[in-house]
Amino acid sequence: MTRITFVIPTFNRAQTIIRSLESIVNMGISFEAIVVDDASTDNTKEVVTKWINLKKLSNFISYYSLKYNVGVTAAKNFGYYLSKSGWVVFLDSDDMMISQKSTEFQNSLKQYDNIPLIFFRCVDQDGKKVGTEFKEDRLLSLYDYVNNSSYGEALTVINKNIVGLNFCYPGSLRGYEGLGCLPLIKNYGPAILSHLYARVYDRSGENRLSSKSGM
Repeated sequence: MTRITFVIPTFNRAQTIIRSLESIVNMGISFEAIVVDDASTDNTKEVVTKWINLKKLSNFISYYSLKYNVGVTAAKNFGYYLSKSGWVVFLDSDDMMISQKSTEFQNSLKQYDNIPLIFFRCVDQDGKKVGTEFKEDRLLSLYDYVNNSSYGEALTVINKNIVGLNFCYPGSLRGYEGLGCLPLIKNYGPAILSHLYARVYDRSGENRLSSKSGM
């Protein structure tokens, strides 16, 4: 199985990030995770490092603390460049992977190892499906993506074996990560819009990491 790296940007999410990390561990897969702390002012560092040591996961989870707050997109870029080849999954520190879908998730990555990126569907914190539901996977062309994006909130997974370092979110915008996927589809071909629900997207509270506030 190709290596899977989870890049987890975080800012003042001491109260939620452990559940995000536990959701990855509970998938029962081989993985590495890179936590990028975007200059948190709470006790995120203490909480994360204590948990990593307690669970003896220092060989699998790395923690990096940025000196200055650069925003979620730039923090994701930092983690992406540190990741090794394979699939890179961007998971917000207030969201969770759906561990029960672990096998289907891995099978999708194996099936589409020649595709530059995959968008997986999400449910919210109440289990409600987010965005447009599809019964089957579909190719997402540049034209389709420009007009419809990923048809609602999605879990973005990039194939670094294909893309390499030719990827960067527009970090200065502090959001709008979808813009970073446009050149990938343009230069490497269509993405896959998966019908699989693989992520719990927490929409509770305006101060959540995925909020548009402050963009």
